[in-house]
Amino acid sequence: MVRKYKPKKDTKLLEVKINEAVLRIENESFIARAAAIAVEIPFSTLHSHLLKLQNPSVVKHVGTVSCISVEHENDLAACLKSVARRGFPLTRKEIKITVSDFVIKNKEGTNELPVYLQKYCCFKDNMPGENWMSSFMHRHNLSAKKPKNSRKIPNMTKLK
Repeated sequence: MVRKYKPKKDTKLLEVKINEAVLRIENESFIARAAAIAVEIPFSTLHSHLLKLQNPSVVKHVGTVSCISVEHENDLAACLKSVARRGFPLTRKEIKITVSDFVIKNKEGTNELPVYLQKYCCFKDNMPGENWMSSFMHRHNLSAKKPKNSRKIPNMTKLK
């Protein structure tokens, strides 16, 4: 079973406390750690919020580094969408095999991509697992459907 993120329940209360701490820092000349203690929130939460306020254009990546670089993942997703639009959608297994072939072909060498794959790609036997597959599909808004034949091939034994 694929893991699912369960959001915290009191996010509105946390937002209120963060805003109160920010006001204390601005108005009462509190330092960040003292403001966090005063409103009873973790200092790290307040600190990350203050960093976002200082430079909102910086988006921090949360979690581990992807096994395949973002550019190559986007290219793969674009190709999968293009092939599906033309009437040949790939199954989950075919997508895994395609990714596995990509990793095997590009893991050797000293360029930027092979070094990245050697460092971060941790697929077992160079084959992505179900968790990676589900996350990839979710990140790129894809769905794997089993293609159906549009026409049936007649049974040749009945024609004789």
